[in-house]
Amino acid sequence: MRNHSPFLLAAAGIVLALAVGCAGTRDLGNGTAQLQRGEYDAAVETLTKALGHEKMRDSDRSDALMLRGQAYLEQEEYRKALDDLKASLELDPSKTQARFYRGVALLKLGNLDSAAEDFTAVIQSYQKRSRTDFMTGRETVQDETVQMAAQSYMHLGEIDLYKERYPEAMHNFDTAVRLVPFDPELYLIRGGALRLMEQEDFAEKDLAMFERLSDNATDAPESRLAPLKLKESIRLYDSGDYGDSVRLASEAIADNPQYAAAYRRRGLARLQQNKLDAAEKDFGKAIALDTEYLEGWLYRAYVRMEQREYKTALRDINHVLSQRPDWTEATLYRGMVLSQDDKHAAALEDFRTVLEARPEDVTALQGEAYSLFNLEQYDQAMAVLQKLLTLAPDSATANRLVGLIYMQHEQYEQALVSLNKAEQLGDDSMQLYLAQGAVLRAMGNEEQAAMAFDKALDASQAEDVKAMLPILR
Repeated sequence: MRNHSPFLLAAAGIVLALAVGCAGTRDLGNGTAQLQRGEYDAAVETLTKALGHEKMRDSDRSDALMLRGQAYLEQEEYRKALDDLKASLELDPSKTQARFYRGVALLKLGNLDSAAEDFTAVIQSYQKRSRTDFMTGRETVQDETVQMAAQSYMHLGEIDLYKERYPEAMHNFDTAVRLVPFDPELYLIRGGALRLMEQEDFAEKDLAMFERLSDNATDAPESRLAPLKLKESIRLYDSGDYGDSVRLASEAIADNPQYAAAYRRRGLARLQQNKLDAAEKDFGKAIALDTEYLEGWLYRAYVRMEQREYKTALRDINHVLSQRPDWTEATLYRGMVLSQDDKHAAALEDFRTVLEARPEDVTALQGEAYSLFNLEQYDQAMAVLQKLLTLAPDSATANRLVGLIYMQHEQYEQALVSLNKAEQLGDDSMQLYLAQGAVLRAMGNEEQAAMAFDKALDASQAEDVKAMLPILR
């Protein structure tokens, strides 16, 4: 981890200069020196020893906690770092450096709003000192303070990227560059953001400046911008390249393991690949990281429906509806689950609720017709299907249901026409072939009926295998 190190040495040097003469300060000084040299394991050990001195002054203890928190950050032990930095600020709430590093820890842990509060506080402290200097004609703001403010603007920009607030992100990146115009990292991040926003010409200029300032370093902006990888993952998903979409989302997760949106996107791609268990795990992780993003609950419910885990699917959907009772999409999902669980009366209520808000919703119309058919309300089902077929004439399911209703009314010729059309449109279900066989037999065509029943047998075996997949897994 290197995003806070430009002024780490200066901060540690100040502590080192003060660390003389009191209980634990020798260990504090040694730990500070180790931190300056990049000996993070040794620094943690020495600073822990320093903190063991009971008579250590609160000011020294606050410094030791802050420095050990910095060492934990370098070791990517973000939870430990956060605990130390919180404790440091409890002893000295005015310690701006500890607030900055706490913001970094919070950002790494995915707590974007709290991280933004810390970075904003650091910037406000810098702005207050700058105004005081301007009014008094003095120059008390040190270079490391300016660097810390610039880094805070940069991190606010990164948070804006995660929240897809691109103009705000660019404002923060621009401010950071104005404060510290020769920091290569700032050009790296801003260049990556510009590329994310498809402003390639400006991005190339920033990335070229990054290379010049960092002696032709080869680090790519993607290594710092998980949102950039996620956007590419979304583009690949939209183009139907689900394998590479999974790969890019996985790289974004590797860059930021707390990135809930990347888990959701990977889950969607894996769902398209029919990797249901992996998709369910991804949606579960996304929910754990961001419980308020309700679409994740719906996605997991859909996977569980596909796995025939109707009880847990309904539990997810009912949670969503407890938070947003008027969300039509969640009601539609619940109707789908209830329908597959053969609870057709309850499903019908949900589909009709959806149709009150969206009268031409094809999925809801199909669900309503299917529920009515299973409730043996054939005339009402046929009326719904006629409307559905004006909106979606190529619906194989709608044509099959029409054929089944004609069969119930013993109108075999009309039934066979609709069933054959459903097959032409891609319906290869056991129910379709059984209905074809029954209609052909009723029409006296035993040979073709036998062929249809053979297809039904093949489809039955395929559906049995599909039903067994969750158990086999």
